[in-house]
Amino acid sequence: MLMLFWIALFLLVYSYLIYPLILHFTVVPKTLKLTTPEQWPSVDIIIAAYNEESCIKERIENALAQDYQGNFQILVASDGSQDKTGMIIEAFSDEKVRAYNFEVNRGK
Repeated sequence: MLMLFWIALFLLVYSYLIYPLILHFTVVPKTLKLTTPEQWPSVDIIIAAYNEESCIKERIENALAQDYQGNFQILVASDGSQDKTGMIIEAFSDEKVRAYNFEVNRGK
């Protein structure tokens, strides 16, 4: 029973004290900051859609309206939709939106 107590105490101290200290001293130094948008990592937003005619336009517009200043692109795939989802995603002319309209439903 005493051994169980010490193991539990060690795990508690490790998770709240030792592990954060290890992370603090091993991560990238705090002096390295990404100050300009050119230094920010590029981001891809992936949207998979199937029969989303009612909301896909708003979803893409919402992704375009975000305030990330770095390089990003939005990849939208219509997976064999039976409605007008494919036509809606292909109608976007913004260079950040890349549309993939698959005729056949590929599933998961």
